[in-house]
Amino acid sequence: MLQEEAVVVAVDGDGIWVESDRTGTCQSCSASKGCGQRALAEYASKRSERLLIDNPHGLVARVGDRVSVGIEEGSFLQASLLLYTLPLVLLFLGGYLGSFYGVSELPSVFGSFFGLAAGLLLVRGAGQRLARSCRYQPVLMNII
Repeated sequence: MLQEEAVVVAVDGDGIWVESDRTGTCQSCSASKGCGQRALAEYASKRSERLLIDNPHGLVARVGDRVSVGIEEGSFLQASLLLYTLPLVLLFLGGYLGSFYGVSELPSVFGSFFGLAAGLLLVRGAGQRLARSCRYQPVLMNII
């Protein structure tokens, strides 16, 4: 179970609204001063995320409580695999299939573009379907 700490910002009948600060590993990295990813990580770490989470254990949480929120590792890995590999595989497949048409690289470029677009659309549809599944939703683990 992957866990993250968050703060309860609201409680309603549907669940518990929590806010979690994005954390990065740049602070602990020895190469952070010369790395190009640092600016992007600093920008992302300034934003916080608000999520509506389920409370399957019936814990009584109040606004301001620090809580632990978790999601199953297998679900997280499956969603990550779908998100990152499907568009990439279809990008390469589209480029490969496009290389059979014509003698220039243009059909291959268009094939890659359409493969990537198809992959992104498929991921979007699958992501919406997975978002409705309880298995892919974060849950309240405990109150800290």
